[in-house]
Amino acid sequence: MENSGCVAILRLKDCQPLIDKIQGGIKSWSLRKLSFAGKCFCTLKIPQERTWSWRAILKLRDEVRKFIRFEVGDGKSIFLWHDLWHPAGVLIQRFGSRVIYDVASNPEAKVDFVLNDKPWIWRLARSDALVSIQCQLFIVELKDEHKALWQVTKSGKFSYAATYVEIRDKSSEAKWWKLIWFHLTIPKHSFIEIALKVEIISSLNVLSLEEFGMT
Repeated sequence: MENSGCVAILRLKDCQPLIDKIQGGIKSWSLRKLSFAGKCFCTLKIPQERTWSWRAILKLRDEVRKFIRFEVGDGKSIFLWHDLWHPAGVLIQRFGSRVIYDVASNPEAKVDFVLNDKPWIWRLARSDALVSIQCQLFIVELKDEHKALWQVTKSGKFSYAATYVEIRDKSSEAKWWKLIWFHLTIPKHSFIEIALKVEIISSLNVLSLEEFGMT
């Protein structure tokens, strides 16, 4: 700290200890509150004390991860058993937890556990599951770096529209759709027509029930 007349001037080196202490506190908090400590997101237990929205997200993990495929780089960022990187699918879902112990691995192992600078280093296969896993490794194209791809789009990027089409309940095509949706149609009018058609069908169903004395 320097004195310039009656005014004290603070320099960076004077404040550095305080800055370091604040940054250290923030880092410690983030590690405790935000980090999964190296654990796979798919294996986290659902904490009842958390918010409803967070618990709802955790319940959807199995539905979501089937859409995320990983391209393998050095394997250090991809979970061996819980991520979709193998042609057979998510390995723990496809072959069960027994295969983890057959390899003398652990549930949180990364792909680099069986990958050493590109060559695969799996243990000798002593079960049908391991034979199946290892026989398909030639299909896995090793890249310079790993990448997560959204499977339902050609670009590999997430799309609300493509995802909705993939997960929505599908039924048979309505034969009358061209009467409502056609070239140069006015969307507002089409929605009104759909609402009227639904109302007419509902009314006819009620009339049918009344005819048979079932209302």
